[in-house]
Amino acid sequence: MRSAVSAGSIFGLPHLAEEIVSSVQEPFALLDAGLRLAAASPAFYLRFGLEQARSVGRSIFDLGSGEWDTPAARELFERLAPRREVVERYPVEVRCGGGSSARVELSVRPVREGLNVVGCYLVSFADVAPELGSDELDAIRKVRVGGGDLVLVLEPRTLRVLHVEGAARELTGYAGPQLEGVPFGSLLHQEDREQALTTLAMLTPGEPHRRISFRIRNRGLKQLWVEALCARTAKAAGPQLIHVVARDISERKRAEEALRWLGRQTKLILDSAADGIFGVDRSGTITFINPAAARALGYRVPDLLGRSHRILIADDTTVAGFADLVSRTLEDGLGRTLADGVLRCVDGSEFPVEATCNPAREMGCVVGAVVTFRGIAERKRAEAAARRAEWLAGVGETTLALRHEINTPITTLLAEAHLLEMGGNTPEEERQMIQSICAEARRIAAVMRTLAERQDAPRVRVEGTQRMLDLR
Repeated sequence: MRSAVSAGSIFGLPHLAEEIVSSVQEPFALLDAGLRLAAASPAFYLRFGLEQARSVGRSIFDLGSGEWDTPAARELFERLAPRREVVERYPVEVRCGGGSSARVELSVRPVREGLNVVGCYLVSFADVAPELGSDELDAIRKVRVGGGDLVLVLEPRTLRVLHVEGAARELTGYAGPQLEGVPFGSLLHQEDREQALTTLAMLTPGEPHRRISFRIRNRGLKQLWVEALCARTAKAAGPQLIHVVARDISERKRAEEALRWLGRQTKLILDSAADGIFGVDRSGTITFINPAAARALGYRVPDLLGRSHRILIADDTTVAGFADLVSRTLEDGLGRTLADGVLRCVDGSEFPVEATCNPAREMGCVVGAVVTFRGIAERKRAEAAARRAEWLAGVGETTLALRHEINTPITTLLAEAHLLEMGGNTPEEERQMIQSICAEARRIAAVMRTLAERQDAPRVRVEGTQRMLDLR
């Protein structure tokens, strides 16, 4: 399950997840990591007298006129929920639309991503059932029947069904009278049967109701998730009874599973990506990093979560470096690409990269940035090798030109000088030889003068530890 992270968006709510939450027909809400309302079912807004347009994006403590800002709610959301796997049946009293108050029980499940980082909270709501009086069955009929609930009255010792009211056919596929005398356990999914029956058997008279969830074996071979309030009547005289009021929560379960699936898919994509990927919040703190990114820089994933992204930046003093890439994206919400950047490894060495930084948005606001990078050390080595090959080719071309322009006159010059050295030449022949020697010497001098008078000065660059002169 994914919050604000998302798969396509680690910080935002995926459209599919929003549609799933909105389709739940009972009060259900999804809060982001900052306890802001990201999505909720229509029943949530109706139950607590809220308007969707004025609620989405606001802290749960600011909903309506601050009805949720109570010590009990703050204890639940700020202290208990972030530290537990799930908080179930936590009682909270809130005011509803019209000034009335309601006592509800909240079940909060934090959805974690990465290593124990809360991405969002799933919150379900249930009214606290009133205490059963002496006319329990009549009261249940008046209040519950017609509300989509299934009401069962069980015999405590055998847990057989004595009486049925409400949505029997919708939940079980049987008419109410068909269920009378049936063992309650025969209606339950085999994997949930033992726990549910044990809970019912442990009920004591006068004890506050217990809330349990289990699957019902529907006659149509469907398996429906239900949530039930269970209580044992406390009469001074007469037989004791167990009352079970069950409600279909299959849609909520499907919503939770779909959100968990989205989270698993997003994590799988991040973990299997070959490129390094990490996300930062508005303050530049790393909120997630995939294994490829941590491995490339020599870190473990837990070493970087919660730390400033500047620990990874080696060129943060440059104008167009990595620090500028992230900070400007957080500032103006525009994506950027850095073709030649440098990150710092755990051992202090530099890791050349090309990187892309894109904003992460939530409800239209920039809440962070996602950086994707890949190492370019191999590319740099290939470019250096290509430059050296190019330089060597230039040297070869220059050498051929010099050999042609200088070796030819030198050959002639040496031949004429050799003839002079041998002697036996007439004065006229010696004069011609000397003229030829002078002409070839002047030709060599002209070539050297041409090289010296080039308008563009030779360029010198460094490749590794060698100074290389561009002679082309």
